[in-house]
Amino acid sequence: MSGILSLPPEVFLGILQYLKADRKTDPVATALFRLGLTCHSIHKFMNLWATSEAIQDLQNLHSVCSKGNPSTPSPLSVLCRRLGNVCMLCSNRARRSSTGEIFTNLPLCRACEATKVPKISNINLERLYALSGDPQDFLKTLESRENLDHRLYRWSDIEPLVVNGSLKEKWKSGRRHRNDFIPFNPEEYAEFSFEQLDYDEEEEWMEMIWKFPQLLLKETLEYWTASPFDKYSPILIELALFNEFHYRFDYSWEPKPTQQDCVAEYASVARYWTEGDMWHKRPWRLSEFPETPRCSVSNPYAQQCHKRMDQARFSDHQRQCNLRRALIRAYPAILSNPDVWSRCVRMSEFDESICLARSARLTNRPARHRNLDFELLTKKSAHDVLMTRASPKLKPVFYERYFERKDITMRKVAIVSIRKGSVEIKLPGPDARVKFREIS
Repeated sequence: MSGILSLPPEVFLGILQYLKADRKTDPVATALFRLGLTCHSIHKFMNLWATSEAIQDLQNLHSVCSKGNPSTPSPLSVLCRRLGNVCMLCSNRARRSSTGEIFTNLPLCRACEATKVPKISNINLERLYALSGDPQDFLKTLESRENLDHRLYRWSDIEPLVVNGSLKEKWKSGRRHRNDFIPFNPEEYAEFSFEQLDYDEEEEWMEMIWKFPQLLLKETLEYWTASPFDKYSPILIELALFNEFHYRFDYSWEPKPTQQDCVAEYASVARYWTEGDMWHKRPWRLSEFPETPRCSVSNPYAQQCHKRMDQARFSDHQRQCNLRRALIRAYPAILSNPDVWSRCVRMSEFDESICLARSARLTNRPARHRNLDFELLTKKSAHDVLMTRASPKLKPVFYERYFERKDITMRKVAIVSIRKGSVEIKLPGPDARVKFREIS
């Protein structure tokens, strides 16, 4: 430590700049942050340096934080969050974007963007609100951003016009929406990649609800799979979701350099989830990711009960994300212990979950190696992957489906074959035997 403190300031600054330059990675962000925690003098020095490096983020963050009154992170924390692509308002991973949130350019997670910086498009304004006067003249006075075939507005700019009565909720078919149902709007989940529909076609808007899992899966596949990717492959789906889970909740994890290494890492964990009824509880399953909370403040049909429910779901989402990170820190090999993981994530008390994970880490004994084949089958909906068979030795088969072309159906099945020191993926050939005919 004394050696670092004795360095001339310009040399220390050069080291910091070298680390930061073009290195937006977790190790760099972690190294900088830990260095700042070594002593008070270095922390003070690095905060001064980080202030000039993150001046724009600090200004934008102040405008967001001043509305909700949360504490603003330190300049060093802000810089490290930018480098590590961590949300500026919580500890979740930020959404993948070269620019960040569209108005502030801050890296934000989907939950914080939806809740802290809610937005609404001109399409949904016309769909949900009756505007007095010429809506186009009114909208031209507000700051907006172009998004696909429409424009986005900050709800904080729109809300005063609701308060003063310039915007009023629309009546549908001569009556208001029921109290137990409010119109669906993907923008309330910070989802803006949908091509907007005709705002009078409410049924088509409702159909978007079922596209959300597909959307998340598509984004994940595109990021973790070399293009062009096979959206039907159970192996690629599993690897993408497995990697995405680690990326979000294990900041010490680094992507493996080759596909073979990725498969080996996946198989070393997934094998433990093939026993009993554990497969549908595996933590990287799409439905096991913490659900994105809704923020209905921009919905004129939302009652106070809906907004209280939104806040409760936001708090639960943040708790679930924090819990997953904390469990992995407490017991790095916990994903290889399905029983402990399942018990931990379902316990009501956060501290009790962490205590259980730490205790299991001390008492866990490595399992003996054994040869294993397990077969994966992509479901009809392609939102999930089934584990259909597990045995020391399996032969590839063909699960015929009447509703699909044979070449597609064959791409939806694969066997992960684990042997000592190696992992192989077995795919059915054109002459593969038909195991059974699946019609659902």
